[in-house]
Amino acid sequence: MKPDGPERGGPPQARGDARGFTIVELLIVLLIVGLLAAIAIPIYQGAIAKAERLALAADVRELYSAFMRYHIDQGRFPADTGAGVLNVATLSPLATAGYFSGAKALNDKLDGNQLLFYWAPDWNGPDADFIAIGRSAAQPDVLVYAMHYDIAGLVAYDGVYFLRGGQFVRADEAY
Repeated sequence: MKPDGPERGGPPQARGDARGFTIVELLIVLLIVGLLAAIAIPIYQGAIAKAERLALAADVRELYSAFMRYHIDQGRFPADTGAGVLNVATLSPLATAGYFSGAKALNDKLDGNQLLFYWAPDWNGPDADFIAIGRSAAQPDVLVYAMHYDIAGLVAYDGVYFLRGGQFVRADEAY
């Protein structure tokens, strides 16, 4: 009687018939996975950075709206010195008077947990203009501006802007 073998439909007898992955095949798969990761990681990081900028811009847009509502009710923006001064850390009087409820959310996104700068120049009357500047905590090279000012009809900014390449770009057009 002949032993069972591959020709008779039995289990394989020779070790060469059993086949798995070779080291070369595994290395090729690892190389392909590595290349895909090298392409995907920068794209993912860019998407995260863009999302952080857009979230910051949305919060600053809310702050801008609070400034405008305050101006409608009070006839002026919060002062930058003296009575009624805007506190860059707490965003009072906007937050305390109910104009801006997102102070903590905004401050969490800002470097130092506060606005970098606030100014209410008197170009068009006492406290009739404002400029508020914040620096992103996640991306310190990103500056965001909430502004409402007009210098004698020469330069006018009204809204939320990023500073990009030395130019102000509206936040909704920037990214």
